[in-house]
Amino acid sequence: MMLRFASAALCALLLAPAAQAQVASPQVLCGSMGALAVSVMQNRQYGVSRADMLALAPEEGEEVQVFRALISEAYSVPIQETRLGRESVIDGFRKAIEASCIQTIRGIT
Repeated sequence: MMLRFASAALCALLLAPAAQAQVASPQVLCGSMGALAVSVMQNRQYGVSRADMLALAPEEGEEVQVFRALISEAYSVPIQETRLGRESVIDGFRKAIEASCIQTIRGIT
């Protein structure tokens, strides 16, 4: 549920300025969101505290809820014991965020 909210919020945030300019493809927009998801989950998997991650989130603006939702979702996943396990979780998180983003954009357009 939180994942869907994060995707919807970020898509709306990314699409708003694009409505006045040339629109980037869903793959480009959602790829950016996937890159953010990778960063958040990497930090989670390598032991960065939730408090430190939240401190990196913007304090104001529309993107605050998006970052907090991604952080919340990432921190609901346990830290994996092995490098392979961490890589798998990071890649799975990216794929889930990107897929949710694309579904959200298709629902908007």
